[in-house]
Amino acid sequence: MIEKKKSSPTFIPPVFFMKIINGIQDFFYQISRQLVPAPVWMMDHIENFWFAKGLYTALELNIAEHIDSGKNTLVLLSEATGSKSDPLYRLMRMLCAKRIFKLSKNGTYSLTSYSKVMLEGEGSIKYFLKSHLGQLHSELFTEMDYTMKTGINVSEKLYGKDIFAHVRDTPEEHELFIKGMANTSGLFAPAMLAAYSFAPFRQIVDIGGGHGTLLSAILGRYKNIKAILFDSEHIVKRAEENLESAGVSDRVKIVEGDFFGEVPAGADLYIMKNILHDWNNEDSVRILGNVNKAMSTGSKLIVVEAIIENDNKYSFGKMIDLLMLVATKEGRERTLDEFRLLFQQSGFRVSRIIPTVSPFSIIECVKI
Repeated sequence: MIEKKKSSPTFIPPVFFMKIINGIQDFFYQISRQLVPAPVWMMDHIENFWFAKGLYTALELNIAEHIDSGKNTLVLLSEATGSKSDPLYRLMRMLCAKRIFKLSKNGTYSLTSYSKVMLEGEGSIKYFLKSHLGQLHSELFTEMDYTMKTGINVSEKLYGKDIFAHVRDTPEEHELFIKGMANTSGLFAPAMLAAYSFAPFRQIVDIGGGHGTLLSAILGRYKNIKAILFDSEHIVKRAEENLESAGVSDRVKIVEGDFFGEVPAGADLYIMKNILHDWNNEDSVRILGNVNKAMSTGSKLIVVEAIIENDNKYSFGKMIDLLMLVATKEGRERTLDEFRLLFQQSGFRVSRIIPTVSPFSIIECVKI
């Protein structure tokens, strides 16, 4: 059953504007660090952990959904969530202070732009948040020192298998993971469409395309394109329903397979979004090599990944790299030079680097 869409579409500002905003944020952030004593600054950051766990609790209780449906007082929320009023009030007080929700003078709660992304539908990151704030990730990061001392990912210690096998074998985690990935694809799709033109292409293959969220957005914009959605059997089972909901199923062929074996041939564009960061260099070259074999002369590959810099500046890529460290078998975020080496070893040349307003860049490659 297709869920009701309630969240608002994401507005995509120009890349140059976001660079200015990020520069201003970084400027004031650096000033605040210099003015605030180090112990106070460090203590402030402890709050991030408390906030994250409080936010996860709100997601588990579906508080945003309840407020959106009109259950917007403490009494009504207590009844709807099965919570005691005092603990719930204290949680909501903190989340209102963080601008997640808003409490009016008449005692009613309302949503803010931040809590609206916790609703189902377009623009939602509900399941992405639940996936990253839930028990699985908590367990992984609690044992980070194990990886520091052994070089072995925490998933192997806790579950005796890599994180992908563990998630696949745990139905609840698998469901959450797939929905979370669909959230990120849905969130990134407008940024990608704003930055990259698909007009020259007639046949594209989305490698590791999941439930087809990204393909649906592309084909929704470009009516003359046909596509192949390529992913593992256990992932693509519900893709057809999503593609039908988006009105593009007649232009998409679903192909089950393993990119360590072979990928569909003959397309003029191949897409790989957030695939390579899950794998070590050897495996990444193997995947890319299989894509290269499937491509004809003149076709293109676009790889969507975070590109990190070897500097002291904050980036999303440097943060999520720690997740790759504790969860995957030698997966990692990479610098542009590291990406270039992978592409060179697998028969590609980087033709363009296209920034987006998201943390991810588009790396366009051509077959050598």
